[in-house]
Amino acid sequence: MRLNNERDQKFVSHVMPEGAEGSLNSLSSLQNREALAVGEGVEAPVRLLVDKLDEEHLPSSGSPSYSVDWQLGLEDPNFVRATIERWRRTGQ
Repeated sequence: MRLNNERDQKFVSHVMPEGAEGSLNSLSSLQNREALAVGEGVEAPVRLLVDKLDEEHLPSSGSPSYSVDWQLGLEDPNFVRATIERWRRTGQ
């Protein structure tokens, strides 16, 4: 998938096969749904396009709205204390 961060690109360069500098240089120019496949599963680095999912196959979950949810009160006022006690018991 597209990598613009130089640090991420450097990490990927360490796992790329020798002679794949051209493929590595293309990481920042990949479009949506494009990826670069490398490793034992392919003979050489391959640029590929991932199929677009139909609407009915897309995940139906959404990200929680932390800015709203964190303000909601907890029904059990001892929730935090009980959670910490459970962590301590399982850590023994």
